[in-house]
Amino acid sequence: VPCVNTFGSSTTFATGSRPVSITSGYFDSDTVLDLAIVNSGSNNVDVFLGNGDGTFRSQGTNTVGTNPSFVITNSFNNDNISDVVTVNVGSNTVSVLLGNGNGTFQTAKPYNTGPNPTSVTSGDFNSDAIQDLAVTNADSDTVGILLGN
Repeated sequence: VPCVNTFGSSTTFATGSRPVSITSGYFDSDTVLDLAIVNSGSNNVDVFLGNGDGTFRSQGTNTVGTNPSFVITNSFNNDNISDVVTVNVGSNTVSVLLGNGNGTFQTAKPYNTGPNPTSVTSGDFNSDAIQDLAVTNADSDTVGILLGN
């Protein structure tokens, strides 16, 4: 039996300037998915908390590096609270925002990357049970690894 998937009408929510990437996570420690949206034009991340019915409410905005272009979610400090990492093309950095568990985040901490970072993924690349980052750097044709501490 073929799977037929359809979608209803789109509902929109206002964001910052030039939203370019989105991720989901459990930012306020409930069982409802929330959203983090990277805004390249305003150098920030908007957080929207899920209501559980397909709608979201704005939680706030967090400043990150220059021209963020990509965002991921994971627990980067092993507290099982969703954190956010952005790739910042204009400042050649990634920004790590540790979640507080109530929908808010600590101030973004920047880490240098190679020239023109374009995307990031996370994983335990050195088998120490701590999440690490792998960042693609377009201008140097490289992948940089940032090992978590």
